[in-house]
Amino acid sequence: MQLAAKGDVRSAFQKYVGKGYRHHNAFFRGDAESLRKAMEENASYYPDKIFDVKQVMAEGDRVMLYSHVKQNKEELGKAIVHIFRFQNGQIVEMWDI
Repeated sequence: MQLAAKGDVRSAFQKYVGKGYRHHNAFFRGDAESLRKAMEENASYYPDKIFDVKQVMAEGDRVMLYSHVKQNKEELGKAIVHIFRFQNGQIVEMWDI
């Protein structure tokens, strides 16, 4: 998430996203390519994004990140939760709230 937030979305996806990846979010199609493109577009609009991980929890094949995200340093920001399912060391499914 840090790599993607800094704008290196393509590298993040190549390194950490596995085959058959599914994303659960009403605003995007559920495939990796659609999300990657949206994240690249967001990174170009907000090159000074601040992504601060506040808490990480893991259980079995699931990892949850609770983060504070600001599109720029002046913004109040928002809390975001990402839940990942891993398989063979790669992310194969993600939910965000």
